[in-house]
Amino acid sequence: MVHIVVISRHNLIRRLLSDCLAAQKDFAVAAEPERTEDAPGVCEKLRPDLLLFDLALDNVRGALSSSAAIKKSSPSAKIMFLTGLSDSSLIADARERGVDSFLFYYNCMQEGLVTCARGTTGGYQIYPNEEMLRQIDPFAGVFTRREIKLLCMLCESKSREEIGAALALSPSSIKGCVSSILNKTGYGSISQLLSHMLSRGCLAPR
Repeated sequence: MVHIVVISRHNLIRRLLSDCLAAQKDFAVAAEPERTEDAPGVCEKLRPDLLLFDLALDNVRGALSSSAAIKKSSPSAKIMFLTGLSDSSLIADARERGVDSFLFYYNCMQEGLVTCARGTTGGYQIYPNEEMLRQIDPFAGVFTRREIKLLCMLCESKSREEIGAALALSPSSIKGCVSSILNKTGYGSISQLLSHMLSRGCLAPR
Protein backbone atom coordinates (compact mmCIF):
# COMPACT_ATOMS: atom_id res chain seq x y z
CA MET A 1 0.00 0.00 0.00
CA VAL A 2 1.27 3.47 -0.96
CA HIS A 3 0.60 6.04 1.76
CA ILE A 4 0.15 9.60 0.49
CA VAL A 5 -0.08 13.04 2.11
CA VAL A 6 -1.99 15.67 0.10
CA ILE A 7 -1.15 19.32 0.86
CA SER A 8 -3.35 22.14 -0.47
CA ARG A 9 -4.72 25.42 0.87
CA HIS A 10 -7.91 24.94 -1.12
CA ASN A 11 -10.50 22.61 0.39
CA LEU A 12 -12.11 21.64 -2.91
CA ILE A 13 -8.82 20.83 -4.65
CA ARG A 14 -7.56 18.92 -1.62
CA ARG A 15 -10.78 16.88 -1.55
CA LEU A 16 -10.70 16.16 -5.30
CA LEU A 17 -7.06 15.07 -5.23
CA SER A 18 -7.56 12.90 -2.17
CA ASP A 19 -10.69 11.24 -3.59
CA CYS A 20 -8.94 10.55 -6.89
CA LEU A 21 -5.95 8.92 -5.21
CA ALA A 22 -7.94 7.07 -2.54
CA ALA A 23 -10.06 5.47 -5.28
CA GLN A 24 -7.01 3.40 -6.26
CA LYS A 25 -6.78 0.05 -4.48
CA ASP A 26 -3.06 0.43 -3.83
CA PHE A 27 -3.23 4.05 -2.55
CA ALA A 28 -4.21 5.35 0.88
CA VAL A 29 -4.39 9.05 1.80
CA ALA A 30 -2.78 9.33 5.23
CA ALA A 31 -3.28 13.06 5.88
CA GLU A 32 -4.52 16.27 4.24
CA PRO A 33 -2.77 19.29 5.79
CA GLU A 34 -3.70 22.73 4.48
CA ARG A 35 -0.39 24.48 5.14
CA THR A 36 2.82 23.62 3.35
CA GLU A 37 4.69 24.55 6.54
CA ASP A 38 3.08 21.58 8.31
CA ALA A 39 4.32 19.03 5.77
CA PRO A 40 7.73 18.27 7.35
CA GLY A 41 6.12 17.54 10.73
CA VAL A 42 3.44 15.37 9.16
CA CYS A 43 6.11 13.50 7.20
CA GLU A 44 8.18 12.95 10.33
CA LYS A 45 5.16 11.59 12.19
CA LEU A 46 3.49 9.44 9.51
CA ARG A 47 6.41 8.49 7.25
CA PRO A 48 4.36 8.52 4.02
CA ASP A 49 5.66 7.20 0.72
CA LEU A 50 4.58 10.30 -1.24
CA LEU A 51 3.79 13.93 -0.47
CA LEU A 52 1.69 15.76 -3.09
CA PHE A 53 1.91 19.56 -2.94
CA ASP A 54 -0.70 21.67 -4.73
CA LEU A 55 1.13 24.90 -5.59
CA ALA A 56 -0.60 28.28 -5.74
CA LEU A 57 0.75 31.84 -5.81
CA ASP A 58 0.56 32.15 -2.03
CA ASN A 59 2.39 28.97 -1.05
CA VAL A 60 5.29 28.51 -3.48
CA ARG A 61 7.96 29.57 -1.01
CA GLY A 62 6.54 27.35 1.74
CA ALA A 63 6.35 24.33 -0.55
CA LEU A 64 9.94 24.76 -1.72
CA SER A 65 11.37 25.18 1.78
CA SER A 66 9.27 22.31 3.16
CA SER A 67 10.42 20.03 0.34
CA ALA A 68 14.06 20.78 1.08
CA ALA A 69 13.49 20.05 4.78
CA ILE A 70 11.69 16.79 4.03
CA LYS A 71 14.43 15.56 1.71
CA LYS A 72 16.99 16.33 4.40
CA SER A 73 15.19 14.50 7.21
CA SER A 74 13.39 11.80 5.19
CA PRO A 75 15.33 11.28 1.94
CA SER A 76 13.33 8.18 1.00
CA ALA A 77 10.05 10.12 0.92
CA LYS A 78 8.94 11.04 -2.60
CA ILE A 79 7.67 14.54 -3.38
CA MET A 80 5.40 15.57 -6.22
CA PHE A 81 4.37 19.13 -7.18
CA LEU A 82 1.08 19.89 -8.92
CA THR A 83 0.32 23.42 -10.13
CA GLY A 84 -1.72 25.59 -12.44
CA LEU A 85 1.05 28.22 -12.48
CA SER A 86 2.83 28.39 -15.82
CA ASP A 87 6.09 29.70 -14.34
CA SER A 88 8.68 27.38 -15.89
CA SER A 89 11.36 28.58 -13.43
CA LEU A 90 9.47 26.69 -10.72
CA ILE A 91 10.71 23.49 -12.30
CA ALA A 92 14.37 24.36 -11.74
CA ASP A 93 13.59 25.47 -8.18
CA ALA A 94 11.77 22.20 -7.54
CA ARG A 95 14.68 20.13 -8.85
CA GLU A 96 17.10 22.03 -6.63
CA ARG A 97 15.01 21.12 -3.57
CA GLY A 98 14.91 17.45 -4.49
CA VAL A 99 11.30 17.32 -5.72
CA ASP A 100 10.86 14.04 -7.58
CA SER A 101 8.07 14.91 -10.01
CA PHE A 102 6.28 17.98 -11.38
CA LEU A 103 2.85 18.01 -12.99
CA PHE A 104 0.73 20.82 -14.46
CA TYR A 105 -3.04 20.94 -14.05
CA TYR A 106 -3.63 20.94 -17.78
CA ASN A 107 -2.27 17.39 -18.14
CA CYS A 108 -3.67 16.26 -14.81
CA MET A 109 -6.73 14.28 -15.70
CA GLN A 110 -7.32 11.45 -13.25
CA GLU A 111 -5.20 9.01 -15.27
CA GLY A 112 -2.31 11.50 -15.48
CA LEU A 113 -2.30 12.15 -11.74
CA VAL A 114 -2.44 8.48 -10.81
CA THR A 115 0.18 7.50 -13.40
CA CYS A 116 2.53 10.22 -12.18
CA ALA A 117 2.01 9.23 -8.54
CA ARG A 118 2.70 5.57 -9.31
CA GLY A 119 5.76 6.40 -11.37
CA THR A 120 7.13 8.69 -8.68
CA THR A 121 6.74 6.14 -5.89
CA GLY A 122 8.27 3.59 -8.25
CA GLY A 123 11.48 5.59 -8.39
CA TYR A 124 10.95 7.61 -11.57
CA GLN A 125 11.38 11.38 -11.87
CA ILE A 126 8.63 12.85 -14.02
CA TYR A 127 9.01 16.40 -15.34
CA PRO A 128 7.55 18.31 -18.33
CA ASN A 129 9.59 18.18 -21.54
CA GLU A 130 10.64 21.27 -23.51
CA GLU A 131 7.72 21.13 -25.93
CA MET A 132 5.26 20.97 -23.05
CA LEU A 133 6.94 23.94 -21.38
CA ARG A 134 6.72 26.08 -24.50
CA GLN A 135 2.99 25.43 -24.67
CA ILE A 136 2.54 26.44 -21.04
CA ASP A 137 5.02 29.29 -20.67
CA PRO A 138 5.88 31.41 -23.74
CA PHE A 139 8.93 32.73 -21.87
CA ALA A 140 10.33 29.27 -21.06
CA GLY A 141 14.06 29.21 -21.80
CA VAL A 142 14.14 32.93 -22.62
CA PHE A 143 15.62 34.26 -19.37
CA THR A 144 18.83 33.41 -17.54
CA ARG A 145 18.61 32.18 -13.94
CA ARG A 146 19.82 35.59 -12.74
CA GLU A 147 17.13 37.34 -14.77
CA ILE A 148 14.47 35.04 -13.34
CA LYS A 149 15.63 35.75 -9.79
CA LEU A 150 15.61 39.47 -10.51
CA LEU A 151 12.05 39.25 -11.91
CA CYS A 152 10.88 37.31 -8.85
CA MET A 153 12.36 39.91 -6.51
CA LEU A 154 10.78 42.76 -8.48
CA CYS A 155 7.51 40.85 -8.25
CA GLU A 156 7.92 40.86 -4.46
CA SER A 157 8.39 44.68 -4.59
CA LYS A 158 12.02 44.45 -3.48
CA SER A 159 14.03 47.64 -3.88
CA ARG A 160 16.97 47.89 -6.26
CA GLU A 161 19.24 48.03 -3.20
CA GLU A 162 17.80 44.78 -1.82
CA ILE A 163 18.12 43.12 -5.22
CA GLY A 164 21.71 44.26 -5.56
CA ALA A 165 22.61 42.89 -2.13
CA ALA A 166 20.87 39.54 -2.70
CA LEU A 167 22.22 38.93 -6.20
CA ALA A 168 25.58 40.67 -5.80
CA LEU A 169 24.75 43.13 -8.57
CA SER A 170 25.76 46.76 -8.93
CA PRO A 171 23.11 49.36 -9.93
CA SER A 172 24.49 49.38 -13.47
CA SER A 173 24.35 45.58 -13.64
CA ILE A 174 20.71 45.61 -12.50
CA LYS A 175 19.93 48.19 -15.16
CA GLY A 176 21.67 46.01 -17.74
CA CYS A 177 19.66 42.94 -16.67
CA VAL A 178 16.40 44.87 -16.92
CA SER A 179 17.35 46.12 -20.40
CA SER A 180 18.20 42.58 -21.48
CA ILE A 181 14.83 41.30 -20.21
CA LEU A 182 12.91 44.02 -22.03
CA ASN A 183 14.86 43.45 -25.25
CA LYS A 184 14.05 39.74 -25.13
CA THR A 185 10.33 40.29 -24.60
CA GLY A 186 9.65 43.49 -26.53
CA TYR A 187 7.96 45.19 -23.58
CA GLY A 188 8.41 48.92 -22.99
CA SER A 189 8.63 48.73 -19.21
CA ILE A 190 9.34 46.14 -16.55
CA SER A 191 6.01 46.89 -14.83
CA GLN A 192 4.09 45.98 -17.99
CA LEU A 193 6.01 42.73 -18.32
CA LEU A 194 5.48 41.79 -14.65
CA SER A 195 1.77 42.54 -14.93
CA HIS A 196 1.49 40.29 -17.99
CA MET A 197 3.49 37.44 -16.46
CA LEU A 198 1.61 37.52 -13.15
CA SER A 199 -1.80 37.63 -14.84
CA ARG A 200 -0.92 34.54 -16.88
CA GLY A 201 0.74 32.70 -14.01
CA CYS A 202 4.09 32.78 -15.80
CA LEU A 203 5.80 34.14 -12.71
CA ALA A 204 5.22 33.10 -9.12
CA PRO A 205 6.57 35.22 -6.26
CA ARG A 206 9.07 33.26 -4.17
